Amino acid sequence: MTASHKYSDRIPTRSQRPPRHQAGSMIRARASDNSVNIGSFMLICIWISIPAVASVTGFGTVAALFAIWTLTSNWPRLADAVMDNATFLLWYGLMILLLATGNWQYGKVPAQYFMLSSLMFSVGAILFLYYGMGGQSEVLRRGCTITIWGFAVGAAYSAYLLAGVPMASRVLATTSPEAVIYSQLGIGGYGHVYAAPILMAIVLQLISNDVKSRRWAAALRNSLAYVALLAFVVMSAYATALIFAVLVSVFSAVRFKTSFRLVLAQLIACIIALVYIERIGSLLVAVADRLPGSMASGEKLVDLSQGFTGGSLGDQTQGRLDLYAASWQALIDSPLWGGSAPGSSSTIGGHSAWLDMLGSFGILVSLPFFLFLLGSFRRARRARGDQGNRVIVQIAWTYVLLLGFVNPVVTAKEIGFALLLTLPSAAFLCNLRPDGQRTEPGEGSCSLLGSEGRE
Repeated sequence: MTASHKYSDRIPTRSQRPPRHQAGSMIRARASDNSVNIGSFMLICIWISIPAVASVTGFGTVAALFAIWTLTSNWPRLADAVMDNATFLLWYGLMILLLATGNWQYGKVPAQYFMLSSLMFSVGAILFLYYGMGGQSEVLRRGCTITIWGFAVGAAYSAYLLAGVPMASRVLATTSPEAVIYSQLGIGGYGHVYAAPILMAIVLQLISNDVKSRRWAAALRNSLAYVALLAFVVMSAYATALIFAVLVSVFSAVRFKTSFRLVLAQLIACIIALVYIERIGSLLVAVADRLPGSMASGEKLVDLSQGFTGGSLGDQTQGRLDLYAASWQALIDSPLWGGSAPGSSSTIGGHSAWLDMLGSFGILVSLPFFLFLLGSFRRARRARGDQGNRVIVQIAWTYVLLLGFVNPVVTAKEIGFALLLTLPSAAFLCNLRPDGQRTEPGEGSCSLLGSEGRE
């Protein structure tokens, strides 16, 4: 693999780019290089982002799309993209080894489901590197556009249906027979709900850049996408998702100029939360009182508030802490191998991605996966260009880091797709000035629809 074909993780500077009259034709040539490959990629984006499409077509459809995409790919470049995620390959190989030896255990989650879900979680990193190595920024831009609007359309449709069946999104995270019915209706479940804050951070950046560039039509369109995502989170009855969505929105809207300022603001927010912890509890109760009585989010906010107001923990909050403690104890019992150690009788709680992984597989087996996430984070920061864009990456990754401590993440393919593909690819949406000239990603206006985003 030569250096000229290796994706450098950086956006080319103006001096490195071809003359403007050649750039458009070069990108179009690359984009038309393999229409079947690119078409299957776009269909994969649609399948993952729109719940109704996934429920109607089934998993066999996306499996076939991935097979077509793989067969029509540039195999040397695909091999490079896969090997750039060697830490994930190592982790996945260790998972297979544990299965072969009969030592694999991850709570009540079936091995086949976990292996398939974790593979789907990571596939966005390979897709991003594959097209990035080929210099196909237009493909990434279109895929990002389709994904964001797919999630937004799916969110709007799900919010509409959830008005009639408020608990449907939560039921979809269970094995209840009703889950099959709600899935067939096309309601977004756990993965779509918790992917929404990542997309909300991206869309808020697009809105901010459009407003600064006075592109009011684009700003209005992007605002509609944000409202759809927020409405979906509010209606989904996931109190944790609602809290995270609000925090992500606040930090994204402030538009910190540097990562240091963001970290400083986050530390100050933590200090304020500790000082005014009882008032935060009262605020949660006040918010719950204003939510419709049919929404389960209100009940969960009240349960959570009990731990802030000085009383005993709510039943649901205490139950969560007990699950976290079980996973932590499994790690303490066997730090290197966790519950997968031969003869281990440890069990995990099944409600914390990071603690469950450490408790199930120990530090040695879990470390490659965490290194894979670290490498993806660094790649996304470099791909996002200027400091303002990198801050958005940091906000989204901070959210997923915290989410992984309190909820499952690795088995939610939608979270992985939004984090590992859509977030870094969004840099290629932010490259138009009001006069229509191309700029570096992160400068000027951002648009999700319309001719502004086309070559």
